Amino acid sequence: MKSKFEAAKEHSAKVQAEEPYVTSNAFLAGVVFAEGWISIDDELPEENQMCIAKIEFDGFPEETTYSIAMYVKDIEQWVIEIHYYFPDYIYKPTHYRPINRK
Repeated sequence: MKSKFEAAKEHSAKVQAEEPYVTSNAFLAGVVFAEGWISIDDELPEENQMCIAKIEFDGFPEETTYSIAMYVKDIEQWVIEIHYYFPDYIYKPTHYRPINRK
């Protein structure tokens, strides 16, 4: 996954080649990239990386919640911290954001 700095630099080079003096667009593109959610259909998090996951209850997409989660590649399963459990629902992560520790 590209860092926000790499994404901004890449976009800036492209924009400046086509339209000089448009660096504010490059900056904004970097901000949008950094704030975005990553679809699990596009990319899974690094193995055993804690992340914030957007969780849907299978069959009830309007019932979305957010939780701390981790994808375990060995078993191809998500480990999700759920504060309440409804046995009739299937918890399905749809998007995630890495947790950046500094």
